Amino acid sequence: MSHLIVDTERATTDELLKLFAPGDVDRNLRPLNISSKVLRVPKDRLVLVGSDNKEKDYVNAFADAVHWYQQCMLADGNPFTFRFFAAASVQESLKEMMWTLKSALRPDVPMIIWEGNNPAKLSPPHFSSDCAKRAKQLLRQGSYKCPHLATSIQQQLSSPFFRWYRNVTAPRYSGRIDGLEVCFVEKDGKRGAVSIGKPGEKGAISKEREVFLSLSDRREFVDFDESNLDHAIDLLRRLVKRLTSQGQDGELRPRPWEHRLEARILNGSLPVCVGDKKLEPVTPKDGLPFQFPTQWSSSGSARYIDALMRDSNVPWVIEIKESAGNAGEYLRHGVVQAVLYRESVLS
Repeated sequence: MSHLIVDTERATTDELLKLFAPGDVDRNLRPLNISSKVLRVPKDRLVLVGSDNKEKDYVNAFADAVHWYQQCMLADGNPFTFRFFAAASVQESLKEMMWTLKSALRPDVPMIIWEGNNPAKLSPPHFSSDCAKRAKQLLRQGSYKCPHLATSIQQQLSSPFFRWYRNVTAPRYSGRIDGLEVCFVEKDGKRGAVSIGKPGEKGAISKEREVFLSLSDRREFVDFDESNLDHAIDLLRRLVKRLTSQGQDGELRPRPWEHRLEARILNGSLPVCVGDKKLEPVTPKDGLPFQFPTQWSSSGSARYIDALMRDSNVPWVIEIKESAGNAGEYLRHGVVQAVLYRESVLS
């Protein structure tokens, strides 16, 4: 049954449900918090992932499948099949990502991976050209200084929660309150804007963005330059109060933001230790913090590490996750991200 020929190489979740005995498919989220789009067929020792998924969903499903094998198949040593269907545009990238993940399993897991109707030909990613570019970008980070406009905001705002960032690939300077981007200054240092986030895929608005819109008269961006800087600083002061203060004004303060944890790690106020060793951020001591770009596959887009740290000359990838309602799933997927980041960094 697990090797049933499917007419299309891009079968969706619903199409797979019809083909692979729907009565035998386990779509129960509990106890492992596995998405209902990751189809498990226990009697055939089979996990199916349809083509109606995003790239990251496939690698998350890989981790889900390993956990399912360990808990529901009792890691009995017998092989199981992980079979995925994907659009041609992501097939090569997915095979590289799955090579990375399967190679990292310790101890090995007897997973047979199929791509559509055939055994998948996994191959390692090649990052050599990208790594040389990233190394040069990393070396340049120490030379960047905030332009006068950004420095003026920092000095007049005078808040321990506000800090400027400049990512390795970013063309502008990013102003953040506890790690949350609230404004930016363009690369030329002459102008910028205050803004928080953007609408979600289905138009959802985060609480942080709603706070900003309520203070900006619903404007998406509040532009500024030297001529109206006082207005921008007043808005940023109110944002600091609403987003960080204790009490009624700071309604979002109790939330365990991931970007808050990231900010504390990067500024050194929240130590990260491995055994008895304290890791150090890979950031110039008096320089601008940043998120380091990596790739998950040879031709993949940039994926940013939450915090790149080091123990002497040994790099450490820090992926930050807060405990949420589906903590098991969320943390499991965080491990996948860290493994994929690590492959790029070690290259």
